[in-house]
Amino acid sequence: MPADPASALAPLDDPAVDIATLAAEIKTEAEKTNPNVVKVVGTPVGPDRLRALYFTRATAPSGDGPLYHHIGLYAYRRAALTRFVALPPSPLKDARSSNNCARSRPACGST
Repeated sequence: MPADPASALAPLDDPAVDIATLAAEIKTEAEKTNPNVVKVVGTPVGPDRLRALYFTRATAPSGDGPLYHHIGLYAYRRAALTRFVALPPSPLKDARSSNNCARSRPACGST
């Protein structure tokens, strides 16, 4: 919907919010278990608003309650984006890079 991108900005009206994103409630069973659908796990902080705890391709959370499909659109405050890009790579990023070394070194991992 055309109003959806603008709705990503609404949480930034709260000075405590630095980053916002969109999610939609999953209505179909197939979407709940589809690994191509990124799900948002969060805690409610108001009507129609969650504080995202994590994102996953797994069916999450387990049990009763709504599941949310992450739309993938983000809104950042300039200061938050500046802090983000200045962060060092995480150990997980480094681990994934070394596990994916076949792109740059075909003999990687061989003896």
